[in-house]
Amino acid sequence: MREARGIVGFLAPLALLVGADGASAQVRGPDCVATAEARATEPRSTTFADVVSDDTDYSGVFVLSCAGGLEAFDYDLGVRVTADENPNRRHRGLDLNDDLGLDLRIRDLKIATDVGSESYLIFGYHALNTDPSYAFQPIGLFGDSADYSTFLDRTFERESSPMARFEHYFGDVLAAATLSENRRHDLGSLQFVTSAAFSVGNTDAQLLYRYDEELGSGAGGAFSTVIGEGLQLHGSAFVQRGSARRYHADAISGTLRFRTADDSPIGRHRLDADDLVLRAVIGGHYTFRSGHNLLVELIHDGEGMSDAEWGRYVDVVDFHRNAPAPAVARAGNLGFDASVLGSANMQNYAFARYSLGPRASNLSLSALVNLSDGSTRLTVDAFREIGDSVEIYGNVSMNSGCRTCDFGLLPERYSANLGLSLRF
Repeated sequence: MREARGIVGFLAPLALLVGADGASAQVRGPDCVATAEARATEPRSTTFADVVSDDTDYSGVFVLSCAGGLEAFDYDLGVRVTADENPNRRHRGLDLNDDLGLDLRIRDLKIATDVGSESYLIFGYHALNTDPSYAFQPIGLFGDSADYSTFLDRTFERESSPMARFEHYFGDVLAAATLSENRRHDLGSLQFVTSAAFSVGNTDAQLLYRYDEELGSGAGGAFSTVIGEGLQLHGSAFVQRGSARRYHADAISGTLRFRTADDSPIGRHRLDADDLVLRAVIGGHYTFRSGHNLLVELIHDGEGMSDAEWGRYVDVVDFHRNAPAPAVARAGNLGFDASVLGSANMQNYAFARYSLGPRASNLSLSALVNLSDGSTRLTVDAFREIGDSVEIYGNVSMNSGCRTCDFGLLPERYSANLGLSLRF
């Protein structure tokens, strides 16, 4: 079903474009960017020694993307080539990553046209993001939502989703109705979202309601306001019943046991749950006269593990690591355990980032702190523009914390990226 929807979303704008008057069409672009990025990841193999090699993982990605348009038709497409020399494929006979990948990435491939004097219609793939938050985006409902690690998406880590969207202005209020694919946690379900966006003085606000064929109803909103010359405050929240996130069943129940290969504990175990799940961010940033910027956000992710669930998860991992069992059983179950880990796994975090100017070059230091156990991910980002067409960038991230803490348990100790972008 998901593949069929994707094909329809991909072909629909092209079908609508057929018959356009080429003689009078206004061509935009193409504006192209070629990006090459090298990556290295140093593993922390203490806990997951049976499934994680001690060797550093080297990988690379090359993306050629072009954006432009023709009359009401817009596109932003990328061809993405990835190469991964991952030692974990050879360690314990596991196959965790592909050696070489080639795929087409879509940010925009849409028809966007006026329908009357106050109405607008969008049909196709559209990179739509109305959430003002940075490190975590509760109302990022369309496509792959951004977070602290993919906000500057130079290598097409995120894709948009196919949608049909109708917008209409009632005075200063923008009302919209959107039918799209829900890509959060790769669910692939259909969702219908209605929203209203408006401004009051220096404050922008929006309210929205969503009905998802798998998750049912949900509602949320966001605001952004400017105070004085340098201070901006923002927040966003969304509440729904259940979650499409994949969980470890034994961490939920607290059961300590070994499973076989065809009895995976990982699944969408809360898809039909009645519990209300809240995702929320409150924060702001201040720009100093020097151009330096300080951003601070408090984050609650109700889809993450609670403190009690995290404790049970650690017990499950320790049991699989230390219990007397054949090596193949330990490796298989620790593989299940590791697969449920994401970039952040619990519920309450604080994010802070301090950025230096000027615009043509930047250096920033950011920290994502787990408020329950104090574990931290530190990241240093830097970029430098050379002329009008070249950018060099890089970042280094380090996970730190106790062995049973969120960022201390992650298999990756640190990672580093170095990239070059050329615009033409």
